[in-house]
Amino acid sequence: MPGLIPFDLTRGGSLFRFRDNGKINEYAVYVQDSYSLGHLTLNGGVRFDAYDGLSQANGVEPRIGVSYSHQADRHGAACLLFTHHGDAIQREPPAFERFGRGRVASNIFGAFESVPLRPGTRNQYNAGFEQSLGRYLTVDADYFWKFTDTAYDFDTLFNTPIAFPISWRRSKLDGVSGSASPITSCTSSCGATRTTIPAPGTFNADTNPPRIAPRHILDASVGTDNLLHTEPVHVTLRISVPNLTNDVALYNFLSTFSGTHFLEPRSYQISMGVEF
Repeated sequence: MPGLIPFDLTRGGSLFRFRDNGKINEYAVYVQDSYSLGHLTLNGGVRFDAYDGLSQANGVEPRIGVSYSHQADRHGAACLLFTHHGDAIQREPPAFERFGRGRVASNIFGAFESVPLRPGTRNQYNAGFEQSLGRYLTVDADYFWKFTDTAYDFDTLFNTPIAFPISWRRSKLDGVSGSASPITSCTSSCGATRTTIPAPGTFNADTNPPRIAPRHILDASVGTDNLLHTEPVHVTLRISVPNLTNDVALYNFLSTFSGTHFLEPRSYQISMGVEF
Protein backbone atom coordinates (compact mmCIF):
# COMPACT_ATOMS: atom_id res chain seq x y z
CA MET A 1 0.00 0.00 0.00
CA PRO A 2 2.21 2.83 -1.23
CA GLY A 3 0.05 5.50 0.32
CA LEU A 4 1.10 4.37 3.82
CA ILE A 5 4.87 4.12 3.20
CA PRO A 6 5.62 7.78 4.16
CA PHE A 7 4.03 7.05 7.57
CA ASP A 8 5.49 3.55 8.16
CA LEU A 9 7.86 4.06 11.12
CA THR A 10 9.47 0.64 10.51
CA ARG A 11 10.66 1.87 7.09
CA GLY A 12 12.00 5.22 8.14
CA GLY A 13 8.68 7.03 7.73
CA SER A 14 7.42 9.89 9.87
CA LEU A 15 4.33 10.55 11.97
CA PHE A 16 1.27 11.85 10.16
CA ARG A 17 0.93 15.35 11.51
CA PHE A 18 -2.20 17.38 11.04
CA ARG A 19 -2.48 21.04 11.94
CA ASP A 20 -5.22 23.15 10.41
CA ASN A 21 -8.35 25.07 11.30
CA GLY A 22 -11.47 26.11 9.54
CA LYS A 23 -15.14 26.88 9.91
CA ILE A 24 -18.20 24.79 9.21
CA ASN A 25 -21.26 26.97 8.67
CA GLU A 26 -24.71 25.47 8.56
CA TYR A 27 -27.98 27.31 8.01
CA ALA A 28 -31.49 25.93 7.90
CA VAL A 29 -35.05 27.25 7.67
CA TYR A 30 -38.24 25.23 7.55
CA VAL A 31 -42.00 25.52 7.51
CA GLN A 32 -44.56 22.84 8.34
CA ASP A 33 -48.29 22.47 8.83
CA SER A 34 -50.94 19.81 9.34
CA TYR A 35 -54.52 19.59 8.09
CA SER A 36 -57.23 17.26 9.37
CA LEU A 37 -60.25 16.14 7.39
CA GLY A 38 -62.37 13.72 9.34
CA HIS A 39 -60.22 10.70 10.17
CA LEU A 40 -57.55 11.77 7.66
CA THR A 41 -54.56 13.92 8.71
CA LEU A 42 -52.10 15.45 6.25
CA ASN A 43 -48.68 16.66 7.42
CA GLY A 44 -46.47 18.64 5.09
CA GLY A 45 -43.34 20.71 5.29
CA VAL A 46 -40.25 21.87 3.49
CA ARG A 47 -36.77 22.56 4.83
CA PHE A 48 -33.84 24.38 3.21
CA ASP A 49 -30.30 23.51 4.31
CA ALA A 50 -27.10 25.34 3.43
CA TYR A 51 -23.86 23.55 4.34
CA ASP A 52 -20.49 25.24 3.95
CA GLY A 53 -17.49 23.29 5.28
CA LEU A 54 -14.64 21.73 3.33
CA SER A 55 -17.46 20.73 1.00
CA GLN A 56 -20.50 22.81 0.11
CA ALA A 57 -24.09 21.93 -0.68
CA ASN A 58 -27.57 23.43 -0.60
CA GLY A 59 -30.72 21.40 -0.55
CA VAL A 60 -34.49 21.73 -0.51
CA GLU A 61 -35.88 18.88 1.57
CA PRO A 62 -39.63 18.22 1.34
CA ARG A 63 -41.53 16.23 3.96
CA ILE A 64 -44.99 14.77 3.57
CA GLY A 65 -46.99 12.44 5.76
CA VAL A 66 -50.48 10.96 5.63
CA SER A 67 -52.29 9.14 8.43
CA TYR A 68 -55.76 7.71 8.75
CA SER A 69 -57.29 6.93 12.14
CA HIS A 70 -60.20 4.53 12.40
CA GLN A 71 -62.43 5.05 15.42
CA ALA A 72 -62.67 2.35 18.06
CA ASP A 73 -65.41 -0.20 17.51
CA ARG A 74 -67.71 -1.71 20.14
CA HIS A 75 -64.88 -4.06 21.21
CA GLY A 76 -62.52 -1.14 21.86
CA ALA A 77 -60.32 -1.77 18.77
CA ALA A 78 -58.92 1.17 16.82
CA CYS A 79 -56.50 1.40 13.89
CA LEU A 80 -54.02 4.04 12.63
CA LEU A 81 -52.51 3.83 9.13
CA PHE A 82 -49.64 6.12 8.16
CA THR A 83 -47.04 6.82 5.45
CA HIS A 84 -44.20 9.31 5.29
CA HIS A 85 -41.58 10.58 2.84
CA GLY A 86 -38.61 12.87 3.44
CA ASP A 87 -35.39 14.11 1.80
CA ALA A 88 -32.25 15.10 3.70
CA ILE A 89 -28.66 16.20 3.20
CA GLN A 90 -26.12 13.89 4.85
CA ARG A 91 -23.21 15.90 6.29
CA GLU A 92 -19.73 14.41 6.48
CA PRO A 93 -18.42 13.60 9.96
CA PRO A 94 -15.64 15.96 11.10
CA ALA A 95 -13.06 13.22 10.46
CA PHE A 96 -13.81 13.39 6.74
CA GLU A 97 -13.32 17.12 6.79
CA ARG A 98 -9.95 16.72 8.50
CA PHE A 99 -8.68 13.94 6.26
CA GLY A 100 -9.87 15.83 3.22
CA ARG A 101 -7.43 18.63 4.00
CA GLY A 102 -4.35 16.36 4.18
CA ARG A 103 -2.36 14.47 1.59
CA VAL A 104 -3.65 11.13 2.94
CA ALA A 105 -7.06 11.84 1.45
CA SER A 106 -5.82 11.38 -2.13
CA ASN A 107 -3.52 8.36 -1.83
CA ILE A 108 -3.75 6.67 1.56
CA PHE A 109 -3.88 3.23 -0.10
CA GLY A 110 -2.34 4.17 -3.42
CA ALA A 111 -5.62 5.27 -4.97
CA PHE A 112 -5.36 6.13 -8.66
CA GLU A 113 -8.09 8.78 -8.53
CA SER A 114 -9.50 11.25 -6.01
CA VAL A 115 -12.58 13.43 -6.13
CA PRO A 116 -13.63 16.33 -3.88
CA LEU A 117 -15.76 15.46 -0.88
CA ARG A 118 -19.41 16.28 -1.15
CA PRO A 119 -22.32 15.83 1.26
CA GLY A 120 -24.61 12.93 0.57
CA THR A 121 -28.36 12.97 0.04
CA ARG A 122 -31.02 10.57 1.27
CA ASN A 123 -34.63 9.80 0.36
CA GLN A 124 -36.60 7.86 2.95
CA TYR A 125 -40.07 6.33 2.83
CA ASN A 126 -42.06 4.83 5.68
CA ALA A 127 -45.39 3.02 5.76
CA GLY A 128 -47.03 1.24 8.65
CA PHE A 129 -49.94 0.79 10.99
CA GLU A 130 -50.83 0.80 14.66
CA GLN A 131 -53.72 -1.38 15.81
CA SER A 132 -55.31 -1.75 19.23
CA LEU A 133 -56.72 -5.17 20.02
CA GLY A 134 -59.53 -4.57 22.43
CA ARG A 135 -58.65 -2.58 25.55
CA TYR A 136 -55.56 -4.51 26.55
CA LEU A 137 -53.04 -4.70 23.69
CA THR A 138 -51.59 -2.49 20.94
CA VAL A 139 -49.49 -3.77 18.02
CA ASP A 140 -47.62 -1.69 15.46
CA ALA A 141 -45.40 -2.33 12.44
CA ASP A 142 -43.33 -0.07 10.18
CA TYR A 143 -41.64 -0.73 6.84
CA PHE A 144 -38.93 1.67 5.71
CA TRP A 145 -36.84 2.32 2.60
CA LYS A 146 -33.67 4.43 2.65
CA PHE A 147 -31.95 5.46 -0.59
CA THR A 148 -28.62 7.24 -0.01
CA ASP A 149 -26.18 8.80 -2.47
CA THR A 150 -22.59 9.31 -1.26
CA ALA A 151 -22.63 7.76 2.21
CA TYR A 152 -19.79 7.60 4.73
CA ASP A 153 -18.47 5.25 7.40
CA PHE A 154 -15.24 4.04 9.01
CA ASP A 155 -13.24 0.87 8.45
CA THR A 156 -10.17 -0.73 10.02
CA LEU A 157 -6.95 -1.97 8.42
CA PHE A 158 -7.03 -5.78 8.73
CA ASN A 159 -6.89 -6.70 12.45
CA THR A 160 -5.15 -3.51 13.54
CA PRO A 161 -6.62 -0.57 15.48
CA ILE A 162 -5.88 1.71 12.52
CA ALA A 163 -9.16 3.28 11.42
CA PHE A 164 -9.79 5.28 8.28
CA PRO A 165 -12.85 6.90 6.65
CA ILE A 166 -14.51 5.34 3.64
CA SER A 167 -17.32 6.42 1.33
CA TRP A 168 -19.50 4.68 -1.21
CA ARG A 169 -21.45 5.98 -4.14
CA ARG A 170 -24.94 4.84 -3.15
CA SER A 171 -26.80 2.47 -0.87
CA LYS A 172 -30.29 1.10 -0.36
CA LEU A 173 -31.59 -0.14 2.98
CA ASP A 174 -35.02 -1.45 3.83
CA GLY A 175 -36.46 -3.27 6.79
CA VAL A 176 -39.37 -3.93 9.10
CA SER A 177 -39.83 -3.04 12.74
CA GLY A 178 -42.71 -3.95 15.00
CA SER A 179 -43.79 -4.22 18.60
CA ALA A 180 -46.65 -5.21 20.85
CA SER A 181 -47.44 -3.26 24.02
CA PRO A 182 -50.02 -3.74 26.76
CA ILE A 183 -52.48 -0.91 27.29
CA THR A 184 -52.35 0.33 30.87
CA SER A 185 -54.31 3.00 32.64
CA CYS A 186 -53.71 5.07 35.77
CA THR A 187 -56.15 5.10 38.64
CA SER A 188 -55.36 8.73 39.45
CA SER A 189 -54.53 11.90 37.56
CA CYS A 190 -50.88 11.82 38.59
CA GLY A 191 -48.48 9.54 40.37
CA ALA A 192 -44.96 8.16 40.42
CA THR A 193 -42.97 5.42 42.12
CA ARG A 194 -39.56 7.09 42.43
CA THR A 195 -40.65 10.66 43.19
CA THR A 196 -43.15 12.21 45.58
CA ILE A 197 -45.58 14.44 43.72
CA PRO A 198 -47.80 16.89 45.66
CA ALA A 199 -51.52 16.28 45.48
CA PRO A 200 -53.37 18.47 43.00
CA GLY A 201 -53.73 22.00 44.36
CA THR A 202 -51.11 21.59 47.11
CA PHE A 203 -47.89 22.33 45.20
CA ASN A 204 -45.66 25.01 46.68
CA ALA A 205 -42.17 25.67 45.31
CA ASP A 206 -40.81 26.41 48.81
CA THR A 207 -42.68 24.17 51.22
CA ASN A 208 -44.20 21.38 49.12
CA PRO A 209 -42.27 20.77 45.89
CA PRO A 210 -41.90 17.43 44.11
CA ARG A 211 -39.16 15.44 45.84
CA ILE A 212 -37.18 12.26 45.35
CA ALA A 213 -38.99 9.42 47.13
CA PRO A 214 -37.31 8.22 50.37
CA ARG A 215 -35.49 4.92 50.07
CA HIS A 216 -33.25 2.61 52.10
CA ILE A 217 -30.16 1.12 50.49
CA LEU A 218 -28.22 -1.78 52.01
CA ASP A 219 -24.45 -1.96 51.50
CA ALA A 220 -22.31 -4.88 52.70
CA SER A 221 -18.59 -4.83 53.40
CA VAL A 222 -16.06 -7.12 55.10
CA GLY A 223 -12.30 -6.79 55.49
CA THR A 224 -9.21 -6.79 57.66
CA ASP A 225 -6.60 -4.18 58.55
CA ASN A 226 -3.77 -6.69 58.92
CA LEU A 227 -4.20 -9.60 56.55
CA LEU A 228 -0.76 -11.16 57.11
CA HIS A 229 -0.48 -10.28 60.81
CA THR A 230 2.82 -8.48 60.32
CA GLU A 231 4.38 -5.46 62.00
CA PRO A 232 5.03 -2.64 61.29
CA VAL A 233 3.90 -3.12 57.66
CA HIS A 234 0.19 -3.95 57.33
CA VAL A 235 -1.57 -5.44 54.32
CA THR A 236 -5.23 -4.43 54.23
CA LEU A 237 -8.03 -6.15 52.32
CA ARG A 238 -11.67 -5.14 51.91
CA ILE A 239 -14.53 -6.67 49.89
CA SER A 240 -17.63 -4.49 49.38
CA VAL A 241 -21.00 -4.92 47.70
CA PRO A 242 -22.75 -1.53 47.29
CA ASN A 243 -26.53 -1.72 46.81
CA LEU A 244 -26.67 -5.35 47.91
CA THR A 245 -30.36 -5.77 47.07
CA ASN A 246 -29.91 -4.08 43.66
CA ASP A 247 -32.67 -1.53 44.26
CA VAL A 248 -33.63 0.97 41.57
CA ALA A 249 -34.00 4.49 42.98
CA LEU A 250 -33.09 8.13 42.40
CA TYR A 251 -30.88 10.55 44.28
CA ASN A 252 -30.33 14.30 44.00
CA PHE A 253 -27.68 16.53 45.59
CA LEU A 254 -29.91 19.62 45.20
CA SER A 255 -27.11 21.19 43.19
CA THR A 256 -27.50 23.24 40.02
CA PHE A 257 -24.70 21.27 38.40
CA SER A 258 -25.42 17.70 39.52
CA GLY A 259 -29.05 17.02 38.66
CA THR A 260 -30.94 13.82 39.40
CA HIS A 261 -29.34 10.40 38.92
CA PHE A 262 -30.17 6.73 39.24
CA LEU A 263 -28.41 4.81 41.97
CA GLU A 264 -25.52 2.67 40.85
CA PRO A 265 -26.70 -0.94 40.43
CA ARG A 266 -25.22 -3.67 42.59
CA SER A 267 -21.47 -4.01 42.08
CA TYR A 268 -18.60 -5.91 43.63
CA GLN A 269 -15.46 -4.13 44.80
CA ILE A 270 -12.15 -5.53 46.11
CA SER A 271 -9.45 -3.23 47.45
CA MET A 272 -6.02 -4.05 48.87
CA GLY A 273 -3.47 -1.70 50.39
CA VAL A 274 -0.17 -1.54 52.20
CA GLU A 275 0.34 0.62 55.29
CA PHE A 276 3.77 1.39 56.70
